[in-house]
Amino acid sequence: ASSSDLVARLNATSAGTSSSSTSSNEEDELFTLWAPTNDALAALQAARPWLLPSAEAVDEMLRYHITPNLWYSRWLGPAQPLPTLAFDGEALALVNATAAAAVALQINRIVVLESDLPASNGVLHKLGGVLVPDLLQIAYASGGLQRTVAALEEGDESLAQVLAGPGPFTLFGPLDSVFEA
Repeated sequence: ASSSDLVARLNATSAGTSSSSTSSNEEDELFTLWAPTNDALAALQAARPWLLPSAEAVDEMLRYHITPNLWYSRWLGPAQPLPTLAFDGEALALVNATAAAAVALQINRIVVLESDLPASNGVLHKLGGVLVPDLLQIAYASGGLQRTVAALEEGDESLAQVLAGPGPFTLFGPLDSVFEA
């Protein structure tokens, strides 16, 4: 993807996001953009082409890179979950920050190459990779699978870690309504 393609898609995504916003004054909304480099996007498309089969999938992936409000690097702590605009705000990104100056700031284990780049409506952090929600986040956000996700997360910890890995995986899970019957 060229930089103009990415900018066009971000503009289209943000236009769709602001139209569905609950804020009464869109000009006052501030966001943090966790922006992957064009090389990172190209590498993802080459290595995992099944992740972005449609324009809707690309839009949702881009929403996963946007967090409401300002999040400067100095405000972020270890293992801090951040809400994203993906899946109607149900998907979280996880900051992997430490107090050690020698360890780079990371989000979902992806290194932040440059941080705290100011913009008129927020702040940008340049990433060395692309944030991709894991299978459990997608299952939870899709609705009706919250009990399945909870059971996977409360059960064998290694299974939840495997499902959070690169995959590809297919999850067949019973809807919550099955447990209520």
